[in-house]
Formats: sequence, structure tokens, C-alpha cells
Amino acid sequence: MLFAVADDLQPVLFDESLEAFSDGSDEVGKSSLSIKSSDDDRIEVKASSSAAINGASCGINISALLSRTGHTLEQNISEYLKVCKKLLP
Repeated sequence: MLFAVADDLQPVLFDESLEAFSDGSDEVGKSSLSIKSSDDDRIEVKASSSAAINGASCGINISALLSRTGHTLEQNISEYLKVCKKLLP
């Protein structure tokens, strides 16, 4: 079993974030990851990443719900790309 005892789960629970900057100190992207225990004794995983490439914003959001044995119960993924009209030919 992956997570048989509550104490075994504690070392994998965390929140983390990272920001990326250009040479000119402008923020060009960021990402985050969160792994938490839910109220109903499951594991919630959330990850996201976003960036700006040539003025267009893009990113991905992922969320998952895992059983205490590590099996995926639910998973959602969404990707996006926001393009301004001035960037289109």
C-alpha cells in the first residue's frame, strides 16, 4: 500500500510555488504544486503553470483526487492560450 498509515502520508504533503523572471526582471511565468489531505481521507493534488510568450498568455491547470492507496479517483486538466487581436496576422 502506498499510504497505509496517516503518519506515512505526512512527508508527501506540501505547497510549493516558483516564479520565473526575464533578464529585465519581468515576470515571465509561474508554477505551483499543492498536495493535501482532504476531509474525507483522500489526497488532493493541484498543479498549475502559466507563462507569457511573445505577449500571449498560456498555461495549464491540473487537479486530481487520489485514494489513500494512490489510485486516481478523479482527474481534471485544462490548458489555455489567450491571444490578443494585435498578435494575429
